[in-house]
Amino acid sequence: RLYPLEAVLCNMSVGTYADNDNATRLCVAVTQCSSTLALFADNQTYTCNSKCSTHPPMYADPTIRRCVLNCPSAYNLYADNLSRTCLYPCPAPYYGNILTYRCVSLCPFGYFGVNSTRLCNLGCPPGEFADHLLRICVRNCSVDPIFYGDRINKNCTSQCPSTSYGDPLTQEC
Repeated sequence: RLYPLEAVLCNMSVGTYADNDNATRLCVAVTQCSSTLALFADNQTYTCNSKCSTHPPMYADPTIRRCVLNCPSAYNLYADNLSRTCLYPCPAPYYGNILTYRCVSLCPFGYFGVNSTRLCNLGCPPGEFADHLLRICVRNCSVDPIFYGDRINKNCTSQCPSTSYGDPLTQEC
């Protein structure tokens, strides 16, 4: 891997980064990576950058102003592949996977995306049903094919429980 000359020179002083946006072009500590701009210390290039390295994929962590492999779960921040930052909430149409702390387009099996929080949860909020095909929470279940909202089990079902019938007008059991 080739590093910019200023990064190599700064790296010789342990723990410093080339601040390319600084008019004096100094080697600075991580805490001094241009605090007026959104810059992050990148251990892959030893420079202060607005975007983190993509190989390996790194994410800008605003809590420590460094590029990290994994976003900090202690702050409930999620790795967003589009902006390359750790953030909350994940931008639509993505949801925060609470198992991996990454923004995902499809929640893990058994989890459902909640639009109000942009998180993957084990269940859905009141008044919403778990759509097992899309793995999201919905107010109204699918019409093609037709699914019914089961208020007891809080999910979308093609066949209502034996104690109820599907109402095609309300699309609920």
